[in-house]
Amino acid sequence: NHRNLLRRLLELEVPEIYNGQVEIKSIAREAGQRSKVAVQALQPGVDPVGACVGMRGVRIQSIVRELNDEKIDVIEWDPNQRVFIAKALSPARVSKVFLEEHPDEGKTAVVIVPDDQLSLAIGREGQNARLAAKLTGWRIDIKSLTEAAGESLGNLSHPAIDPQLRKSKELLELAKHVLEKKAANRPITSEDYHTLERVVEGVEGRIIAFRAVSYEAVRKERILARKRVPEVAWKMPLDELDLPGRIHNLLLDNEIETVGDVLFHLEMGNEVFLNFRGFGEKALETLKEIVAFFQLPAPEGEAVEHEAIATVEEPEIEVAPAEPVAGVEAVAEPLAEPLVEAEPAEVAEPVVAETAVAAPAAAPEIEIEIEIEAPAAPEAVPAEEAPAAEPVSAIDDLSRPLVSPEPKPKKAKKKAPPVVIVRPAERQQTEEEEEDAERQRKGRSLVYNEDMGEVVIKRKRKGSRRRPEWEDYDIEDV
Repeated sequence: NHRNLLRRLLELEVPEIYNGQVEIKSIAREAGQRSKVAVQALQPGVDPVGACVGMRGVRIQSIVRELNDEKIDVIEWDPNQRVFIAKALSPARVSKVFLEEHPDEGKTAVVIVPDDQLSLAIGREGQNARLAAKLTGWRIDIKSLTEAAGESLGNLSHPAIDPQLRKSKELLELAKHVLEKKAANRPITSEDYHTLERVVEGVEGRIIAFRAVSYEAVRKERILARKRVPEVAWKMPLDELDLPGRIHNLLLDNEIETVGDVLFHLEMGNEVFLNFRGFGEKALETLKEIVAFFQLPAPEGEAVEHEAIATVEEPEIEVAPAEPVAGVEAVAEPLAEPLVEAEPAEVAEPVVAETAVAAPAAAPEIEIEIEIEAPAAPEAVPAEEAPAAEPVSAIDDLSRPLVSPEPKPKKAKKKAPPVVIVRPAERQQTEEEEEDAERQRKGRSLVYNEDMGEVVIKRKRKGSRRRPEWEDYDIEDV
């Protein structure tokens, strides 16, 4: 029964939906009876409705059979809500669509259809209009063209009506004549319907546009009133005000459950509370007195801000500079240089390794000294007896490895073996070879037949006048 079942079936049957070329915008479904699907093409050049329906309806028919013959209407989604609502009411034909957004009742679409399309637009038991409302998210009010024209003629005194429309008596008289023909069940032509559409658009459309301006002003006023209410008040329940039981219950019945709701409605004016059933002027005065003496707690953000300011202001207290103590030098930047400098340790002339390691500046009190005895210098040898310069040992020369790598043995190159040419000795012919030679001398030659895979004797026969020359092969074991 879930509508996403239809979404998954469409993804399975339509490759364009699965690949992301076509997107399903919304689905309205009454399981087992009828469904409406709004699709949009994300790639230019792709027909979304044609991709879902398929060639001769092959794709959509497989889904219909899967859902036990449930009817499916595929509609192209349009960003213009008037066009989208008109398409959602298909297969009915729509004349005019007027949109109206009420701050309390929500979004409403007034749809005008010809008289012969009214039952088709509503559908059986209102099913078509109900599915269109679910698909678009608008409350749909469907009117016939004659009904809307009759209401428009009765609202000519509205201030939003164009004065030129009131002066055009010919148009108004013609519209009244068409309505009389409809009441007498006389046929109405397309020109008569066009006349009624002009009257409805000039009256009904102007009135709805005038109301839309007033609704927009109310919405802006509510936004400003909501900003004036502190955020803390929206989190406090209505019990914090300690109201009388009757007033408390009346507010709860009208969906006012927090202190912020009370302050918000008071900002909107007294008429809001007076329109509540059973809420009078005396109850309103009592509510105002209680709200006036009620104090909202300070928000947590402000308290934290005050604490932060206090912590910042504490270092501003002036402190007299301390007198210098004898034997101690003042340090301007204690972290810039270490307090104690490590003295470099004396190193013998033949430097082999570091003789002292200075402690880090963070802990100057601890000093670690590592002494490594240098090897004794060799005794001087007279110039005459001095041998040739000896190579430096691996221990003294740190750049050389301790273990000398063994030389890799050279691979001996393999010489190519000499080429020996062996010539076959002459041999005597066998009896079979002699027979073959005799046959060849006689004019019969051996040929290998690829189709038969055997060696055959090729023979030539004389042709006749009746048949062309041809060659025949006799099979003979060789």
